This record gives sequence, C-alpha cells and structure tokens, in this order.
Amino acid sequence: MNRKSYFPYSSKKVMHYECITFFISLFEPRRYSELFRLNITKKMSAARLNYFNHELQIYDVTKKLKLITSPTLIMCGKYDVQCPLPYSLELKELIPNSKLIIFNKSNHYPFLEESKLFSKEFDLFLEEQFTRFN
Repeated sequence: MNRKSYFPYSSKKVMHYECITFFISLFEPRRYSELFRLNITKKMSAARLNYFNHELQIYDVTKKLKLITSPTLIMCGKYDVQCPLPYSLELKELIPNSKLIIFNKSNHYPFLEESKLFSKEFDLFLEEQFTRFN
C-alpha cells in the first residue's frame, strides 16, 4: 500500500535538519537517553531560523558589550556547534570583569553533559559575587 505522507517535503527537510542539529549539539550523542529522560520537545521553526540568520548579518551588539557593568559568567562547551568557542572567548574579552568557564567534555549542553561541574562552577561564581558585594 502506498501511503501519502502528511508532511510536505520541505517540512521533512526541516525536521531532519533540526534532528541532526540537536544530536551534533551533544559531545557524546550516545548519552542522549541518559541526558534527556524528560519528555522535552525542542525545535525551532524554519521561518524563525531564517529570520535569525538574516538578522545575524545586520545586528551586532559587540560594541555595546563593554558597557555591561554587572558580574557576568560565561559558560560554554568546548565543542559547541551552535555557539562556537570563539564567540565565548570574544564575550570574555569584551565584557569587563567577566569570567569564562569552558567545559572540556561538552558541546551545547554543559548543564547536562557536565552537570555536577556546571553546578559547582555556577555556585562558586555566586559565592564570589556574594563575598565581593558584602
């Protein structure tokens, strides 16, 4: 029996792209079941993605980063494919008094892939700020 698909071809392509993007965003894709035990739906529509791709070419806030005065913690995975490490290094360079933590065994989800270290670093940063301002 030849069944007609409920999804147009373009939707299939978008779903395939989203699926691939999601899995390459894990340092160890084989850990998917372990890291994502909850029923989480994470997707971005093609229209939204196209909008961001267009805006990225014309919207630049890097010149304003030096104006940030609040303590800033930048946390990233060393192998992040969605927001590559050079961008986090640039943030660190441009935001005064910022702190950068790089997770060596993470891609885009260090809060899952290295959750204990992530929590430890986050708590340490908060303690440093509490001590600094009290």
